[in-house]
Amino acid sequence: MSTFTKLSLTLLVLGASVWLGSNLTRMTMLYSLFDAGTIDWIVGLTEQQIITTASLFANTTFYASIAYTLFIAGLVCTAISLRSQWKQHGWIVVACILVLLYVPVEVYLQYIDYDMLKGIENGASLEHIKESVLTRVKGAGLYSGLSLLSYVSAAIVCVWQPLKMKGNA
Repeated sequence: MSTFTKLSLTLLVLGASVWLGSNLTRMTMLYSLFDAGTIDWIVGLTEQQIITTASLFANTTFYASIAYTLFIAGLVCTAISLRSQWKQHGWIVVACILVLLYVPVEVYLQYIDYDMLKGIENGASLEHIKESVLTRVKGAGLYSGLSLLSYVSAAIVCVWQPLKMKGNA
């Protein structure tokens, strides 16, 4: 394995780990504003609690975006460096497709997060912040879940390595 491939894999693994960890932490933060299992606001939350939680969520968007960019860059560089092995190891192509399929979704989610951050920084009203949070949780929640399922599937494909040519076929 070449040094470039090793560096690309390192970038991929570190970026994916930081991105996944930050995403799970951020979503836990955001969902803490709602009653468990619903999208009903917790009764008794103060305006400051909502703004602070939304602000923490939005302010960490930058770090999650950087980690995701490193993850995708590592994936693309690794795939390119291993392109001579694609025919013998079809799982590499499948894993790449599963990840790259949801790049537009992640870009959209990051756009929503940056929009929330701009609103908070510009002193948006509580109603606007609540609407931004609900947009992120409701509209993007389904896509976020599907993309996470795709990423988990890609990891499983990398571990089990189906579509691996055996022998001299």
